[in-house]
Amino acid sequence: MASRVLSRAQFSRILRTGSRTTAGPVRAYWLHISGVANAFGLTIKNGTLGRAVDRNRWKRIMREIVRSTGFLKGNGCAIVFVLFAKPDRALTRAAWDPLVSGILDTAGAC
Repeated sequence: MASRVLSRAQFSRILRTGSRTTAGPVRAYWLHISGVANAFGLTIKNGTLGRAVDRNRWKRIMREIVRSTGFLKGNGCAIVFVLFAKPDRALTRAAWDPLVSGILDTAGAC
């Protein structure tokens, strides 16, 4: 598995069998997969963010935060972030960093 979860099969497996936590408008699912590098994926529920520019901005911010935390240096954990509700915060890194860091700490036992 690469550093990104990209295929439908990978997403489905993690969403179906993984553990989960919710923080604000984001739900995270994670699954331990031995022998592979850590990976992450992003998805947005239909209608959550109306404009493509906002959806792309959210994904870019999330990728930036996950990469800067050092999460990808570990082994065996795949995590998927799902934006399931309209965000109550600005689409800036400063607004999302504490939320994502908290989720990664929770999933750290993965």
